[in-house]
Amino acid sequence: MAFMKGRLSAFFLPALLFSLGACGTFPLQQAARDGQTETVRSLLDRGAGVDQNNLWTNETALMEAAKAGHFDIVKLLLEEHADINARNLKGETALMAAAGEGRADIVKFLLGKGAAVLTRDHSDKTPLMWAARKGDAATVRLIKNAQAKAEAEAFREVEWRPGGGTAALPAAPAAKEADAGPFFHSDVDHPGFKLPENPDAFALVIGIEKYSSLVQADYAERDADAVRENLIALGYPARNILYLVGERAGRASIEKFVESWLPRNVNERSQVFVYFSGHGAPDVASGDAYLVPWDGDAKFLENTGYSIKRLYEKLNALKAKQVILAMDSCFSGAGGRSVIAKGTRPLISKVDIGSDKIGKLVVFSASAADEVTSTDESQGHGLFTYYFLKGLEGAAKNGHGAVTVKTLYDYLTPLVEDAARRQNRDQTPQLLPQDMGDDRHALPLSQPR
Repeated sequence: MAFMKGRLSAFFLPALLFSLGACGTFPLQQAARDGQTETVRSLLDRGAGVDQNNLWTNETALMEAAKAGHFDIVKLLLEEHADINARNLKGETALMAAAGEGRADIVKFLLGKGAAVLTRDHSDKTPLMWAARKGDAATVRLIKNAQAKAEAEAFREVEWRPGGGTAALPAAPAAKEADAGPFFHSDVDHPGFKLPENPDAFALVIGIEKYSSLVQADYAERDADAVRENLIALGYPARNILYLVGERAGRASIEKFVESWLPRNVNERSQVFVYFSGHGAPDVASGDAYLVPWDGDAKFLENTGYSIKRLYEKLNALKAKQVILAMDSCFSGAGGRSVIAKGTRPLISKVDIGSDKIGKLVVFSASAADEVTSTDESQGHGLFTYYFLKGLEGAAKNGHGAVTVKTLYDYLTPLVEDAARRQNRDQTPQLLPQDMGDDRHALPLSQPR
């Protein structure tokens, strides 16, 4: 019997571990991690425990969803009474998981539902420390505000006096913290699909909102974050996506990754996607268009900007099968996501965006050379980026279920034009090359789904 028990254990234990997955993960946690909202709902309806935890790390589905950024699943799990302050074996909570990934929308939602902000994990790190490690400004401000409020409430409750007894104190002065700004939950921030990974897909995603010495480019970092999330959903491996925001997107970094990292990694089978959200600028002497890095100076673009013509040249030199460039910037110098040296007049029609240097590239740009870009205040995104992502997520699918360059451009252009017109602006997205019959426009940006 002892022998049989040993044999049965040897048989059933591997089978059990296989059924739970390599990490001891239950189906509910896996679905939460992968963003499969309907699967999560179905599993809960069939009796899956909402606080069921991973065998090895003790993480719950709520932690998995918060870390992965799946807002709808976080909301669903809390509606089903998931323990918002459950901890894993390292003492970490869902709030820490979201803060550590810079998920500002989820952090705000969890705080509003009562997530503990003064708690510490087993390494003595608070949610604020987790947010600071990621460096997402909006997430840091949200948690700092919540922490200051919680500390003020704790201070107000009780004062110990000599001789015993307690007395209620007046509320402590609220800490003065910067406003975290409006809260956005756009329908393009967290794609509701996941395609298989393509190990030959590479991307460089750049978003610059707050510049070292220039005016802010509203929502540029939110744009970049949403683009990164959508690329991962489209099968770009996270390890193959270079993500540069804020001061990490200085001129030297952009040059390094465009001119060294991409050529070193890309092969003949590669699909390459480069995205920039931030200021563009015209050089007042030459009329050439430039992307403006975080440390760029509109008065010295030749030394501090990154030339569009140079960008085209370097991307054309890649061995890749397909190279897509998308820019949510404008180059007129007349406002929007465009800057110009102080004291000079906008160049408007003189701007050279390098159309004759396009080569094998396919380029989407947010507006014509003489126009100004617009933002969607309700979504917290640039108009171009918002409709670009809507199209990628499926609104621009052709009859075979795939999104192509042509179907995407045909979808987003009238929507951007109409939305800009409601703001009393003209904004017409551009596609280069302009020959819509070119075979490159038939290349799929995403596979049928």
